[in-house]
Amino acid sequence: MSNADMLAVRRALEELGAEFIPEDAVGGAGVRLRFDADQSRRISDWEAEGGAAGDDDVT
Repeated sequence: MSNADMLAVRRALEELGAEFIPEDAVGGAGVRLRFDADQSRRISDWEAEGGAAGDDDVT
């Protein structure tokens, strides 16, 4: 894949919300999905649904 192709893929992913994280002294390089404040609030609400997690009966 050429550098131009890789740049085009990176730009397309960034437009869809991907954030590329460079390697630093704390950790390695990576990619994460970027959320705006409203999306973050809705995700937080989803995670709080259903109460506390209980023990599984799966053995």
